[in-house]
Amino acid sequence: MMWNSSQNHPIKNHKVKLIQRKEKFCSRVVLLGILIKAGSFVEIKQRKVPIGEIQIGMYVSGLDRPWTQTPFPLQGFNILSDADIKKLTHYCNYIYIDVAKSRNTQGYERVKRAVAPAGKNEEKKSQELPKQIIARVRPIPINRSVYLKRTPLKKEKKRAEKFHKEVTSAVKDVFTQISEGRPLAYQQAKKSTQKMVESIIRNPDAFSWLGQIKEKDEHTYSHSVRSSILATLFGRYIGLRVVDLEDLALAVLLKDVGKVKIEKSLWDLSELDGDKRVEGGRFLDYSVSILKSIEGVSEKVLTIVETHCERYNGSGFPNGIMGDKIPLLGKVAGIVSCYDAITNPRASVPIAPSKAIAHLYKTIDVEFQQDVVLEFIKAIGIYPTGTLVELSTGDIGVVVEQNEQRRLRPKVVLLVDSDNKRYKSPRSVDLFTDTISDDQTGKWSKGKRNVQEVEIRRDLEPGDYDIDLTQARDTHLFKHWGFPKSSYFKKMP
Repeated sequence: MMWNSSQNHPIKNHKVKLIQRKEKFCSRVVLLGILIKAGSFVEIKQRKVPIGEIQIGMYVSGLDRPWTQTPFPLQGFNILSDADIKKLTHYCNYIYIDVAKSRNTQGYERVKRAVAPAGKNEEKKSQELPKQIIARVRPIPINRSVYLKRTPLKKEKKRAEKFHKEVTSAVKDVFTQISEGRPLAYQQAKKSTQKMVESIIRNPDAFSWLGQIKEKDEHTYSHSVRSSILATLFGRYIGLRVVDLEDLALAVLLKDVGKVKIEKSLWDLSELDGDKRVEGGRFLDYSVSILKSIEGVSEKVLTIVETHCERYNGSGFPNGIMGDKIPLLGKVAGIVSCYDAITNPRASVPIAPSKAIAHLYKTIDVEFQQDVVLEFIKAIGIYPTGTLVELSTGDIGVVVEQNEQRRLRPKVVLLVDSDNKRYKSPRSVDLFTDTISDDQTGKWSKGKRNVQEVEIRRDLEPGDYDIDLTQARDTHLFKHWGFPKSSYFKKMP
């Protein structure tokens, strides 16, 4: 298939506005499709039950306090005995039950009668904040006019690569120094983070690409760096001040330093329940304690670290605060950490961004404030930089740069053609300015009417096609900026 492009797209202002409106509409349609496909709109029949009305057989799906403050398993459980009821009575004033999963030995109807009937439009989890509280929560401040200038990716790449190495080295050093009981090189980490923030302000795509690097057996370091990059990207998008971006990036980079004080088997809280999860959650107390002992760590950094595990409905830890009691930077730190943990799980392979976005959508007004979720999705794009995608032409490529005003039409490097054959020389296409002819030749045709706009059909799992995205990145950069060329295919089927 033949491609071409035009740098000076001859479109009048009113036509640009029409295209932007179409893009906005299409973004919503694509997101809706992702959510429906992932089952985000399936009704969950959960009810609030006073502690005096709980019965054996009910399935407990939520508590009136953070799970981590109780010995109960995080994923929920069936009440099997009077001992379970006694224990719940000791810890809770009310619980939430999943009606569909409940299996009361005296009859399912009795379980249903024990709770109030649901309204016909109840589709969200009953763990969400009451509407009267949501109404009082202030929307997050957004200023789109702060970072309008953008340095070309080609120019920023070398600096970004240097600063990425520095910040990664800095966080590794911090973890090593804590584990060995040596003084922390805090100022080194701070300076490295400031350089990273400056680079992301100039061009967010350069660091987004570098964030695709995944180092074997160094999940915590990589998670810290990726989360810090995401936090800065998000903060830049909503227009945070530079000083706030620096504090945010530094706090997210260092939020997990307390994990060196607990066993490695407790590092991944998603794999734990009961007492083990409570024990694993103590990493946060250690992180705050360690950072408090370091001269020069600001109160703002400490607050961000301390609140990044809090959740919108009060189900987080360590203090179970909710709504506006969680500071904005703590909310940002929380959602970026959650997103990276979903897309890059410790014990399994990474997943496609669309699945992570669908998961985040389910957390609206439960774990995260609605506009925090929606603005974060806008910030990273439905197809974030580094996403493997299939185009409407059948070609397979990877997103290398965002078109900030037209998120559904990023710049893509083509790797595999529609016949499942690798391109001899991967080439870049801009999905906003590049089209192909709609005839049998498949060639570019300027000024003609029979042109076909190329779109992203879907995103793919990172492991599909055995493509090494890090090598694909370097191959793309080699083409434009003279870096060593290497094969981006691990193997071909």
